[in-house]
Amino acid sequence: MSFKLPDGSDLIYLEQGDKHIVIAPARKQYAELTPEATGFQLQKLMTPGQIVAYLEKLKGVERVGDDTMNGRPADKYRYAATTNTSTSAGEVKSEAFFFVDKETGLPLRAQLDSEATGNVQGVKGVRIVAEMRDISTTVDDSLFQVPADFSKVPPEQVRQQINAITNTLMALGKVLLSNINSTPPPAASPSVSPVK
Repeated sequence: MSFKLPDGSDLIYLEQGDKHIVIAPARKQYAELTPEATGFQLQKLMTPGQIVAYLEKLKGVERVGDDTMNGRPADKYRYAATTNTSTSAGEVKSEAFFFVDKETGLPLRAQLDSEATGNVQGVKGVRIVAEMRDISTTVDDSLFQVPADFSKVPPEQVRQQINAITNTLMALGKVLLSNINSTPPPAASPSVSPVK
């Protein structure tokens, strides 16, 4: 997956078997991520495949039919819930639609609409949309390798250098899944590179 960081630079995340690698092309650097270096369990990172697996297990999600998203055939899922937050937001009604690509099994779009009977700082509702575009299943194997001329960042420097990275990666998962029954968090703007 490829992400745009807050400073506008690119970050590429690769999984190769049990290895988790992050590449910073602008710096010509890469790092192998481990729980010791990053401070969190990488298997909890919400990659597109993990998002779909989570949706399949989420109680209350129902398949509502076939659809097309960005020209790709998709399965459409719906989730709806009402939660009494016991806060100034009052009762929050949420409805979410998820579109999963029939060919690749990747999530193409997630849309969450929430409306509260109360309000929080003048806000009564929110809409969050996350989309994955430009999916290609015919890509060069070299896109999934660390370039030979990139330098490896030592583990002791990883935590310091990837604070922005981990915030961006974790935001992706939070935008799509966290607190689906309550007022959702602010949106991130992930983008996706070709998928193999």
